[in-house]
Parts: sequence; structure tokens; C-alpha cells
Amino acid sequence: MTFLEFGQMAAFALLYIAGVLDLDDGPDRRPLRGIFMIGLAFLIFFVRDMGRIGFRAALFGLFSFSALNVSAWCLSWSLIMDDWRLKRRLLLFLIGGFLLMIGLATWPNEAKAICPTRVINPITDICWDCMYPIKIGSSAPIGATPTCDMPILGNSAPVCSCPAPPPVLKRTGMSMSFWEPARMAETVTEPWCFPSIGSTIGTDDNQGYHSSSDGDSSGASFKHVHWLIFPADMILSQVLSTTCMQNESMDILMVSEIDPLWTDDQFSAMIQPEAVLFANPLAQFSCAVDAVASNVGCSNSLQPWCMGSWGSAYPLTGNINDSNDLIASAGLAAKMLYRMGRTPGMTLMDPAVWNCMSTPTPVWVKHHYRFQPAMPIRGLTCNPLGRSDVIWGVGSNPPYLYDNNVFLVWRQRGCCAL
Repeated sequence: MTFLEFGQMAAFALLYIAGVLDLDDGPDRRPLRGIFMIGLAFLIFFVRDMGRIGFRAALFGLFSFSALNVSAWCLSWSLIMDDWRLKRRLLLFLIGGFLLMIGLATWPNEAKAICPTRVINPITDICWDCMYPIKIGSSAPIGATPTCDMPILGNSAPVCSCPAPPPVLKRTGMSMSFWEPARMAETVTEPWCFPSIGSTIGTDDNQGYHSSSDGDSSGASFKHVHWLIFPADMILSQVLSTTCMQNESMDILMVSEIDPLWTDDQFSAMIQPEAVLFANPLAQFSCAVDAVASNVGCSNSLQPWCMGSWGSAYPLTGNINDSNDLIASAGLAAKMLYRMGRTPGMTLMDPAVWNCMSTPTPVWVKHHYRFQPAMPIRGLTCNPLGRSDVIWGVGSNPPYLYDNNVFLVWRQRGCCAL
């Protein structure tokens, strides 16, 4: 039993006892307050059980406890009034409540996650300050320079030149770099739930979220991840050169539900055989260097198998060795980012390697990416890949909301603007 569950049960018991005592004082004393307390106790019980056994079973439990409570209330008055009709009704209440309690006890202990219906708001859910600094050359006239804003090849001078199709062969422009919200990563407890667009596709009951709190003592977690295009050019093209923008519309690039390798570590190692090189204590212990770097400054891209404080990048599946839901969600979003470049048939294009064009990067350059929590609670900052949630995660995943997270993936972009 977790501390939250213990607090819910204690609150239920105290409110129920206080309500019964108020009712026992008689109809001329405090019946309304007693009824209110008992109703609030039932509400707490209902919310607690809805996450454990599902909505319908919790509703049965609410009705059954309500019937038993009414039965006890009628019994106290029937002893005084000695009314046989009231006793008969009491007997029916007790039988109905007993049957409902049997149904609740035998209900399967499985709850289907609820997909939220709120669509992501591009104004309130996105930290637009993460776009800065906007650099011209190597200077930053707009916005302060963060620790993870590294130089881009070709942007050392204010004037740049890039190859061009014949007959021009070369074009000249102004060096520019900035951060763009290019992708959205959804980590969901319910398969086919898309919280950023507020809908569920299909009714598939594939494996969803599980963690050590569900009985697994290994401390591991699993979630499905959706990789979506965020159409940043529709917004940023109004203030930046269209040469720097990539014309992309809202689209779904990848959903892990259709990927059989996402749920199987062994089969995934056949596609990414380099995972064997990092499956040893020495390689994992060296990730402490990346963890320190990501918390102090930015991620260490020379250690692509590490994700800082979020754990190991391998295996590139939906399994991660962390039962903390927020860290597990951030780590799985980063895994999907890396997986886009390591899976055959997929390409991870990085626009911050060269200022003339996006470059394929089968090995990710981690310091070119930053993560911002967008849902269920918007984060106030963008964080380097692997930064501990102690710094940025306070209040980002409250227990009264569902464990479906949306991260906005900001990437650095360099360009030679006309």
C-alpha cells in the first residue's frame, strides 16, 4: 500500500465515522452535515477504486456501500419505530448490498486507462521562451545563451554560403540559428490514446503501462510512445526567414503499438546489435559522467548509449529501468528519438550539424535536443536530455491526473537565410 492509498483510506474512514456520529445525533441536530460527510467519504472511495479496478466496478462499490449505509440508518430508526414495513425494506437493502459486494470482490482487478480529451494548446502549453537565443553568426542578439547552445558548422561568421543547384552553384546568405519545437512525444498508459489531439484511435487492449508499483519488483516501467510532427513552420515563419523553416504539416510519424520490437528486448537487439557492447557494468557506470554533464550543463554526445539521469538508451524498446512515471516517460521519449535514427527504414535528420541542410544522424547528437513537458502540466523550462526531474519535474505529473505525458522536443536549427 502506497502513502497516497493509505491517506485515501484514512480520509474515507474518518469522514464516514464522523458522518455516522452526526446522523446518530438525531434528525433535529446535524443530519445534513452527516450526510455530506458520508457522501464525501463515498466519493473518496470511488476515486480510489476507479484507478484500481475500473470505473464500472468502482460504481458498483459506491452503490453497494450506499445501500449498506442506508440499511444501517434504517435499522437504527426501525428499532425505535418498530415498523415491520421498514424492516422488510431493510432486509432487501441488506440482500442487495451483499450481492453487490460479492460482485465487487470478484471483479477482475484490471483498470483500463482513461484517455484525456484536452487538445494541446499551442499558446498556453508551449514555452515559447525556449526558442531563444536567436543567433546571427556566433553572437546572440536576441535572448540569453543557454548552456546547451553549441556552435553550428558554417555559422561562425555572419555571412555564409551554401551549395545551390545549377546554374547558380552557390548561394550567399546570413548565418542564423535558433531552437524550434519540431516534434511531440506522447507516452501513454492506454494503447492508441493520443492526448495531444484529444482522441483515441481503435479499442486495442495491447500491453500498456506497468511499473514496480503493479507488483513488479524489478523497478522497471513500460509505456507506448507516439512520435508526431509539430508544425512549427506555421508559427515561426511569421517571424523568421522561410528559408530556415521546414515545410511540415501535423502528422504522426511513429506509433509503438504497431512495432513488434517495441515490446521485446531480445528481438530489438537483432536490429541494434551494438546494444551488446553497452550491456555491461563498466559502460553503464560511465553514464554517471553524462548524468553530471546533463544536470550541470548539457548532455555529453560522446556517450550515445547514455541518457544522463534518465538511464540507459539501450535496449531501444518500451522498457526502462525506472518506476518513476515522469522519468520513465521522459526516458522513453528520448529512446524513441534515438530509435528513429537506429532503425532501418527510418532517418533522424539533424538541422544543427550543418547550416546549409539537415544531415542524417544514425548516432544522435544529444545536445541538439531539449525536452519540455507540455501535458498534463506545462513545464516552465526546456531541459537538456537526461536532466534530473528534481530540477524540472516538481508538479509536472500530479497524482490526480492520468499518467499520459506529452513532451515537446525542441531541436537546434542552423540555416543560411537569404
